[in-house]
Amino acid sequence: MYIVSIVGAHNVGKTMYCESLIRRAKSDGFKVAAMKSSSSSLDMESTDTKRLMNAGAEHVVFASPSETVLFLRLDAPAERLFDRFHLYPDLLLIEGYKSGGYPKFLIARDESDLNLEVQPETVKAVVCPAALHTLANRTYPQALLFDAKDFEPLYQRLRELYIEQYASNLPDKDCRKCGFTTCEDYANALRRGEAKPGGCPRIEAEVRVSVDGDELVLSPYPRRVLSSVIGSLIETLSGVPVKYKSIDVLIREPSA
Repeated sequence: MYIVSIVGAHNVGKTMYCESLIRRAKSDGFKVAAMKSSSSSLDMESTDTKRLMNAGAEHVVFASPSETVLFLRLDAPAERLFDRFHLYPDLLLIEGYKSGGYPKFLIARDESDLNLEVQPETVKAVVCPAALHTLANRTYPQALLFDAKDFEPLYQRLRELYIEQYASNLPDKDCRKCGFTTCEDYANALRRGEAKPGGCPRIEAEVRVSVDGDELVLSPYPRRVLSSVIGSLIETLSGVPVKYKSIDVLIREPSA
């Protein structure tokens, strides 16, 4: 999953850019998720849902015929939230979250919009009027600059960042199962748009272990051992899909 934050001052059009990028990525075949980051809670103080939360419920579900919303008392990085619910999009667009360390596309209308409290090195693209390009380049020298009308080039920048992340995780095994002679050949074909992600069957599995909510740092060897042992055990059980995407195991000690 490649994560990018769409950031900017109030009313610069962040939601519009998120909408457009989502539609364009979907048309390109990507699985896309979106997240709205806010410093304040939802304006729902008088609702029954909020009353249930204020009563102390850890989880509250609002359900209607058209939608279901789950409220959690939980603060976690975006990728952990999606893992928790077994959601595995290719792209996650976050509207806001300028304080986070994720890559960012910054939207600006005037000079004051460029003075955003962000880590400058995380800004990968700046969308602003051409008159601001010189100042934007000085403020965010590593970012590519786009005019407000340059939507397709901005999307191609997003696609390029995703492809580069995927290509950088190829294992250099040269097993040819992707249809190319070497991993580098496959990576170059991805960059040229002549191949699609998902062709490598040997990208190392992601393994995470948390104890009482604290994630452990795993070196490559225990990561591979855990993946192999647990995967082999689960595959002996009936009803397990042949091409499963993830395995979650929860071990909770009984109360004393």
